[in-house]
Amino acid sequence: MRRLVTLFTAVLLTAATLRAAGVEKSRKVTFLTRDGKTLAASYRKAAAGQPVVVLLHGLSSTKEEWLPLTDALGKAGWGSLAYDARGHGASDREKKGIAALGSPGPGSPWERMTDDLGAGLRFLESQGVARSSVAVIGASLGANVAARYAAISSPVKGLVLLSPGLNYMEFKPETDIIQIKSPTLIVASVDDKYAFQSSLRLQNLAPADTLWTDVPPGHGVQMITPDLAARLMKWLSGPGQ
Repeated sequence: MRRLVTLFTAVLLTAATLRAAGVEKSRKVTFLTRDGKTLAASYRKAAAGQPVVVLLHGLSSTKEEWLPLTDALGKAGWGSLAYDARGHGASDREKKGIAALGSPGPGSPWERMTDDLGAGLRFLESQGVARSSVAVIGASLGANVAARYAAISSPVKGLVLLSPGLNYMEFKPETDIIQIKSPTLIVASVDDKYAFQSSLRLQNLAPADTLWTDVPPGHGVQMITPDLAARLMKWLSGPGQ
């Protein structure tokens, strides 16, 4: 009984500390795509004057892969919106998985992932979040989707591509990268050979973009450590500096 009281007291103190620090809790939300799909997301409101980061996960993953980064963002007062892509996680209402999306390519449901990111940004606008304060981070397939969206949309505060590839599910960023107007950071580990070589190619096509390869080993969110999270936030606070 004493242990339960102690644990309960610790939880209350932690919650009080977070409130005092102005750290918002994340909450489960949904938003609609243009073709009527409901996407499940986790949203944390930013503290006054702080940015919001939209997070796109990799193939066959879910929004939960971003927890190490969203926790770091939240502690700094930054907001976040991590959502399950169509055919993934809680957004997979019919529980058919990515098989329901069919073969990737022109005209397939896969291509609609591009505007699904736009739907996420429109959700943030409905919450009073200005586009100028929104950054986007994509990992693996999410990086390629983010690049495609950034190539055809108005700029955001910053774009981070973690472990992009020259072809993930027919998202091919070689054409996209040269059209992106947002400040762009490409991150790939040397030991992740395909993503590393792809990133070198993309940075060669867009020399003004920043490329980090001096990062922890791994693919996509596997690279994220507390140090890399802090480094990403510093870059997003002043992209290109």
